Amino acid sequence: MRARMMRHVSGAFAGLPQPGLAQASYNLPLLLAFDVLKQALMQAEAEDHFHSESDALGALMAAAKDKIEWIDYDALFEAEARRNAIAHDGKLFDADVCLRDIESIENQLHAWNVLQGEIRDVDSYIIDE
Repeated sequence: MRARMMRHVSGAFAGLPQPGLAQASYNLPLLLAFDVLKQALMQAEAEDHFHSESDALGALMAAAKDKIEWIDYDALFEAEARRNAIAHDGKLFDADVCLRDIESIENQLHAWNVLQGEIRDVDSYIIDE
């Protein structure tokens, strides 16, 4: 998958390397995945599974830590710090880091039955022309 994304990104710029753009192509889906996680937590709060003083993602996660079941809370909490670095500081993380964090979020959403069905391999989402 990584090679395909690099090919598409570099092709858009006449083959010139664009490492920042290539990294952004992994960081943006991570932000979107965290938005889905936040929406799921806000729904759980609305259903009175826990209460948070704030609707910020970190506050929702902290409030839900001992109130709902987590697969690996610590890994997601560390990933949330990376999410903040992307969103607030413009930092970009390598593909491996982003893909690992996205997978953790996807697994958590499956565990909560927010996502249903078979977890597909990342390569199955790539459309070849």
